[in-house]
Amino acid sequence: MKELTLLDGVTPLDLTTTVRDISVTERGSFRSCRRAWYLETIENLERKGIKNWNLDFGTGVHAGLESFYKAFADIIPDTEPLVACQVGFEEWYQETDAELKKLGALGDVFRDELIEYRDLGVSMLDLYNAFAIEEDKYFQPLWIEGIPSPHVPDFVDELNPPYDEIAHPSRHESGRILVPIVDPDTKEVMVNEKGEIAYLTARLDVILFRKEMGLRGFWIMDHKTTASAPSDRGIDFEDQITGYCYVFWRLTGIIPRGVIFNYLVKQLPKAPRIVNEGRKLSTAKDQLTLPEWYKEAMEEYNVTDSPAHQECLRAITAHGWDRFFVRFEVQRNEHELIRFEERLIEEYSDMLDAYEDPARRAYPNQSTRHCPNCQVNRICQAIEDGSDYQYVIATGYQQAKDRKAK
Repeated sequence: MKELTLLDGVTPLDLTTTVRDISVTERGSFRSCRRAWYLETIENLERKGIKNWNLDFGTGVHAGLESFYKAFADIIPDTEPLVACQVGFEEWYQETDAELKKLGALGDVFRDELIEYRDLGVSMLDLYNAFAIEEDKYFQPLWIEGIPSPHVPDFVDELNPPYDEIAHPSRHESGRILVPIVDPDTKEVMVNEKGEIAYLTARLDVILFRKEMGLRGFWIMDHKTTASAPSDRGIDFEDQITGYCYVFWRLTGIIPRGVIFNYLVKQLPKAPRIVNEGRKLSTAKDQLTLPEWYKEAMEEYNVTDSPAHQECLRAITAHGWDRFFVRFEVQRNEHELIRFEERLIEEYSDMLDAYEDPARRAYPNQSTRHCPNCQVNRICQAIEDGSDYQYVIATGYQQAKDRKAK
């Protein structure tokens, strides 16, 4: 196996703020709005006094799932996945709670919300264990967050031709894979004026080998949390999928079968609905319960022979886990990966231009679709209307943590 070089002593944030670490997901941010990308990614700004629970809670669930699959792959030996899962999530909770305590009275405002999110996360991850037992029976986890399982054969190539030695991916100690950006025609590695390499980077949550016939091969799993049941509308066009497959291809020389988006919905199943002041089991087909729970309730209320309740049970069974956990699978072929490489260097050149001349090149893409929820919209608006945007930054923003370092 070609040993991946660990970039010790170089933080991901150092690479990011100098446009040498371009993550697969940050490329989408750049295309959406160059100014937002510049302020959030290059300047590394975040709002003061506001807790982004969507991001933070997702980080906690992710920590739980990382531990879950590390136990599954025996990277954490002699531990049940559910136990590891809850330990990983609890570590996030304790770390977040400690950060809030440092904020004093302001932190106290958020702590009640944190406790609510802890309760939600514990229950979600407990249910995920039952869901994954069935869903993952054909999967063999190989790498989790860049760490290989001790029980799987090596699958990283010595070299992926026609790329030369210097173009081989590296790995940061956090598990991020760093793929040198190359000229698509010559395969020469792109370097800046200082001779430093620029990288496309990604943290691949789980690399799996699927043993199921017809779908056999390497898959990349990406964990996501969402407030409501997601849709797969347009997912075939998702650029993030192509980026992950490209990183795996450069790393191994193998074209993966595709990417599995592993969605955890931030809602929990409820007990079967009881109506008529507790005397009757509801036949509403939209109730958020599980088939086994509803079946037990049918027996308790002695309605197992009721056609209406049987039909309701069939409807709930048809939903299965979909209202709580959903997976979408998308495949990519070699031609799509080659096209991705051709665009990547052009996109990187645009990013470099925006970095070197932000006043002219990091221009905004203002719209009612994404600006209202943008974290840096106050800075952007001040720049546009001639206000003192530096004052807005000084009073309303702070430096964010190096999220890529974990």
